[in-house]
Amino acid sequence: MREADLGMMRVPEKQELLNEINAAFADCRRPAEFVNAAHCEECAEHNETLTNTNRDEISLKELGMAGWDPMCFVKPAGFLYYFPAMVRLAFDDRSDNVYLGQLLFHCTYEGVESRFFKHFNASQVKVTADLMRFFKYNWQRKIYLHGLTDDVDRAVAIWENLERQACERR
Repeated sequence: MREADLGMMRVPEKQELLNEINAAFADCRRPAEFVNAAHCEECAEHNETLTNTNRDEISLKELGMAGWDPMCFVKPAGFLYYFPAMVRLAFDDRSDNVYLGQLLFHCTYEGVESRFFKHFNASQVKVTADLMRFFKYNWQRKIYLHGLTDDVDRAVAIWENLERQACERR
């Protein structure tokens, strides 16, 4: 376990964080429909892509193209279901963490007003805030090399805000 230089705040290590994310999202069931397939041909194709795999097997082949990303159109239940897979892809060192930018986009889009984030429970918010802190404090070089410094700073601010709100609701 690594303690980042954040006062008393603890930033989990990568494997611990992956385990916590998998546990926090374990109860998120696979929805019958991921995207409104009746909307258009693109949505139908994205729904088929997500329906034909699962969160343990989905790969960059299905999610790795920012210009054709089914997660941009997914319903909240689908986002929650696939969130652990998105994190797994961002952590994949074999792919040089190419999904990292897309994950940060999805974790910052619409800020605290995101149509997805209001569906996160308190433990999911906490572990996602931990994830953003992990990126900021443990992956500074990777973040810099990917040109994602501003994105990570924004993600940390959003998720720490959501974390405070979740604590206040308790």
